[in-house]
Formats: sequence, C-alpha cells, structure tokens
Amino acid sequence: MELDTSVKQKVVVFSVLYIILNAILTFNEFFWLNLLPLVLLLVYLLLFHFEVYLFILIALLPISLPLNSLIKDSSFYLTIPSGLLIIIATIFFVLKIIFENSINKKILGHPVSVAIFINLIWVFITSLTSSLPLVSFRFLAYRIEFVLIFYFLFLLIFISYKKFYTFLWCFSLSFIFVIFYFINRLFTYGISNIMRTANWVSKPFFPDHTSYATAMAMLLTVLGFSIFIYKRSKISYKLFNLLIFVILLFGLIISYTRAAWFSLFVACCFIIPHLLKIKLKYSLTIVFVLIIGLWISWTQIQLSLINNHQQSSSNILKHLQSTTNVSSDASNLERINRWNSAFKMFKERPIFGFGPGTYSFMYAPYQATSDKTFISTNYGNLGNAHSEYLGPLSESGILGFLSILGIMLTSLFTASRVYFTSDKRKIKYLALALMIGLLSYDIHGIMNNFLDLDKLNCLFWGFTAMIVALDLYHNKNKEKKRSIFYY
Repeated sequence: MELDTSVKQKVVVFSVLYIILNAILTFNEFFWLNLLPLVLLLVYLLLFHFEVYLFILIALLPISLPLNSLIKDSSFYLTIPSGLLIIIATIFFVLKIIFENSINKKILGHPVSVAIFINLIWVFITSLTSSLPLVSFRFLAYRIEFVLIFYFLFLLIFISYKKFYTFLWCFSLSFIFVIFYFINRLFTYGISNIMRTANWVSKPFFPDHTSYATAMAMLLTVLGFSIFIYKRSKISYKLFNLLIFVILLFGLIISYTRAAWFSLFVACCFIIPHLLKIKLKYSLTIVFVLIIGLWISWTQIQLSLINNHQQSSSNILKHLQSTTNVSSDASNLERINRWNSAFKMFKERPIFGFGPGTYSFMYAPYQATSDKTFISTNYGNLGNAHSEYLGPLSESGILGFLSILGIMLTSLFTASRVYFTSDKRKIKYLALALMIGLLSYDIHGIMNNFLDLDKLNCLFWGFTAMIVALDLYHNKNKEKKRSIFYY
C-alpha cells in the first residue's frame, strides 16, 4: 500500500529539517540527535513488532556494557543499551497486561510460576524489614523486571517451538563476539600467565571470568543437543552448529574457571540416569545422602584438604588440583570467608535476614580475623556471598533460601517429567538439554552467584521459561502425570 502524497511530503520535510538540525548540532559537538532514527525504529518495533524488539534485546545483552565503564565513578548499575531496553519492555509489558489481560492462567498456575511468586512475595516482605530498604527495593525491582521479561513474557512467545532457537541463536551468535574479544585480549596481555590474565580480560562485557564461563557452560548443553538430535538436518546446518559448539567449548576451557568446569561435568552426569530411565527424585536423593555423608565426615575431610598446597596455576591439571586447596589458595579461602560470614548473619537474623541485596554492605563485621585473606575487604566492592544459596539465606532468612531452592527444584522436576512423558524425540532431548544447562548453573551457584547480572538472568529465567513452555505447550502426551514431583 503506497503512502498518501501529503504523508510523503511531510516525511520529506521532516527528514530535511532533521538533517539540517543534526548537522548544526554535530558541528557544535552535540551528537545525541544522531540516535533519533534508532530511537524511532525501537519505538516502531515496540508498538508493532514487539517480538522483534525482544529478540534484538537478547542479541544486544552479551555485548552490552555497564554504565560505570562508560561514565567513570558512576555508582548506578545499568547496562547500555540492554538495561534501558529491559526497563522499556517491562513498562510496555505491564501496560499490556493491564489493558489486554494477556497472561495465560495456565502459566500463572504452573508449579514453577507458583514457586516464583512465593520468592517474589518473600523478597518484598524482607525488603520491608531490611536494614537498607532502598537497596532491597532496588533488588526487588531488578528481580521483578527480569522475571517479567525473561520468564513470563517469553513464556507467551515460546508457544512457537522455533522461537526457542531464535532466542538461543540471538544470544549465542552475539556471545561469540565476546569470546573472540576475550581470546584476543588474552593473547595480547598475557598468554604466558593465562590463569591470572583470564580473570579480568572479559571486562567490560562480563565483570570476571566466572560469570563469562557460566554463560558458556549453560549454552554448551543446548548447542550440543542441536548438533545430534536432528538426524535429517542438512550437513551444513550440523557443521555450523558444531563450529559454534567448538568455539564455546574452547572459550570455556581457556576461561580457567574451575567452578564452571566442575559444575558442567557434574550436571552432565545426570544424563546417564535419565538415559537409564532412573527418575530424578532418586538421583537427587543419592546426591542428598552424599551431601549428608560429607557433612558428617567434614572434620576428617578438612584434615586431608589441609595437606593440599597446590596453588592456582596455568597448568590445567594443577589448576584443577587447587580446587580443594583450603590451606593457602586465596580464592578458595576468601570464598570460605564469605560463606562463614553469610552463615553468621543468618544465625543472627534467621527469619527475615538483613534484607535482599544487602550482603555486600553488611558482612564486614562478621568476618573472623582467622578467615581473612589478603584479598578481603570491608567495603563491599569485591563481590558478594559467592553462593546462590547462602546469599538469600543471609539476606532473606530461611524462607529466602527455600524459595530460591524451590524455583530451581520445580524447574528441574518439570524438565525431567517432560523427558520421561513426551513421545516426541525433539521435545524429550531438548528438555534434557535445558535441564542439564540449568543444573550446571544451580551447581555453580554453590560457589558463585550471578542473578544480579542481566546476561545471566536472561539465560537462567529464559531456560526456565523454555522448560515450562515445553510442559505446557509442546508435551501433548495425554498419559503424563500433572504432579510436579512425579518425576
């Protein structure tokens, strides 16, 4: 349909005026008006092609930069441009819900969604009782926008199976740029001391190598699935998938992140019981029994670990050996310091905690002198509780811990149930791949926590949404059990 002549004339006039005004402002070193066409494009996509807007957001996430890397001494955490796009999308989605009532009731009643609501309600309650209410309500605002966009909104989009791969490829292809950036800086600044250099060359895209490696570990399982599951795929498609998989695998190896290596390996071990048709609840029961055994034998284990003096090293085997060095490895000792501090905070306030997001501001007095290392700090500027479980325990009490654990467990049980009940090969193995990817994050969460980063929130809640979408929309087996804990 052609535009009306008068409309064409208005467009031409507006364009000419914009070019003249922008030329004058640019000559006077004011460059912001150059962004107007991009802003207009985003507004158009937001209003008329919201899905395209969202997938552009996903593609921009890995390469977005924190505001403090662009503006020095900025204390406000926001990533550019993804952070702004997330805020705009959240406002638009909330308005859409209010005026169109676009949320499916089946989504709201799903066990995973219920677990998320419980977590959000408890985070709100503990924000009211927080030692630092402004910090806690900011934490709550971030949690709500991430859940709304990457879980609830994408659950509406994932009714189409093809959109799973649109999501994954938008993130992965953009993420490859970060991997090449990492590799280039690694070879430029210190391949001879790769272990130390790898810790910071992921900046400014990722704050350190641990969060960077976690994203790769999560993506690898689903990309591996896409290579082998489709028997009839074109060889060119499989080779392309294999190339991306190899790049990510190489990136993970040279990230020198022990926790990511370990978590991915342990998560992949859960593939075996599923192939043997052993239900997840039995596998997790065995893991729980092992954890209890470790707890009972902890004193003897500590005595044996003290004899390990292997430091972090550029040699991969020695680097792996240093994982259990709790006598002299500063990284391990500082992590234990943070854990002990979190547990002491929990014992002081076991019900409501100190408030969501407050750990880094409150833990300093709880550090024992004997636990401190040369990298310890009292200023809350070198990370948080280093645990996705002890952090909520200290900040939101026992219910905060149980609520985040509930989200993780219901997601894993849902994925396992889809695997066992679906009669479609592609649905079964995608559910298994997503479960392993999410499980790698959950295991890594014992040693680090990243749900304050939008890039990792995208993958964590996105994978969770995919699992629930498979259960709600794509698992059509009439014989499936609806109990979340059946499998």
